[in-house]
Amino acid sequence: MAKIYIDDAKTKKKIILNVGKRFAGGAAGDIHLLPDAPGHVLKIYKTPHDRDIYEPKLRAMIDNPPKLNTSIISFPQVAWPISCAEDSSGKFIGY
Repeated sequence: MAKIYIDDAKTKKKIILNVGKRFAGGAAGDIHLLPDAPGHVLKIYKTPHDRDIYEPKLRAMIDNPPKLNTSIISFPQVAWPISCAEDSSGKFIGY
């Protein structure tokens, strides 16, 4: 099973996660289950070109999450990236 590396938002340390089964995808990337992180999924971009295009956008989204009014609606309103995924050499591969 392949592994990815993400930053833990609380400790700022790298966490190693196993990449699970691919269950969806499109032109730019594939969506995988994360058996070590129930309730979360992983998108891995297919080409270095796609990774170069999407990395700045994803990092900006992670640094600027939306501020949602949870006092009115108690269920998730949007899906939002929480961490970039890297390979063992530290290269961005998805989120």
